[in-house]
Amino acid sequence: MASQRIEIWYKPGVLDAGAAELGKDIQDLGIRNVDRLEVGVIYRLDGQAKPTELDRIARELFADSITQVYCRGRRRRRPGIEEVEVFYKEGVTDTVGETALKGIRDLGIKSVKKVATGRRYFLAGRGLDRAETERIARHLLANEVIQVCHFAGGRTKTKKSAPERI
Repeated sequence: MASQRIEIWYKPGVLDAGAAELGKDIQDLGIRNVDRLEVGVIYRLDGQAKPTELDRIARELFADSITQVYCRGRRRRRPGIEEVEVFYKEGVTDTVGETALKGIRDLGIKSVKKVATGRRYFLAGRGLDRAETERIARHLLANEVIQVCHFAGGRTKTKKSAPERI
């Protein structure tokens, strides 16, 4: 079954209160070099939805057109930005995903069979490295019992090139 992706992000200049609070929590961890933080919501849709259906789902169900933008697929990450994606582990109930699927069905779209939700974090700052990003993820972004993290970008201190998991 094919997997398609929709990401929801706040528009530039719109305050993301959750990201602002997360920034304070990161400082409380003693990491003071994160000067830019963005948080996106990921919807991974399993099925064969047409591009027009994906646009309709994003516009009518997932995004607030006043404060948010959506993209089909992955939003491009600029070089040097640390990236963390957090999803529920296989077998863990994703109630938001289940509710999203019900909403998609209510729109009359039957080509989507399952929805999984996650979060995508972009972190930037002078000297921010993978070790600090992993520390942030372990302490603030994910519950390792029920969620998995994938890392990309930034200045990796390890020699691994594939996304890592904690």
